[in-house]
Amino acid sequence: MSQEKPVDESYRRFAEERSHRDSASALEYTKLLIQLLVGGNGLASSALLTLAGALKDQSALTAYVGIPCAGYLVGVTFGVLAAFDYANAQRMHANAWLSTSRGEDKANDYQKRARSFQLRGKRWTVISLISFIVGSVLAILVLLLSLKK
Repeated sequence: MSQEKPVDESYRRFAEERSHRDSASALEYTKLLIQLLVGGNGLASSALLTLAGALKDQSALTAYVGIPCAGYLVGVTFGVLAAFDYANAQRMHANAWLSTSRGEDKANDYQKRARSFQLRGKRWTVISLISFIVGSVLAILVLLLSLKK
């Protein structure tokens, strides 16, 4: 059981307000991250599939379109994981401030969990961006192959 410490009223209000403000900014950040990572990979895949579907003949593009799309799909998946972990990191950070406002001793535990989510989210973000780059390079190669035939 955590032991509560007395907290002066002005600091308690500050910490509580900070908790609510951090939660609101985390929501905006997570929405932006989803739009960038998931939307970018998803739109690139949709554009490539639309181009392949518009072609009447069986070119290299239509034959190998799944390869770059797989890279984009991996990017979408890891983008969602990144957004999930960043949202949890921000929630833990907000909980640390809320715990502080109540005089509880849980703030350090929340901060450690927040850092863990943040580091994992950073890894997912890098993997998502690499997947986008690999998918784009593969799409260019497939397009170049389709032009040679």
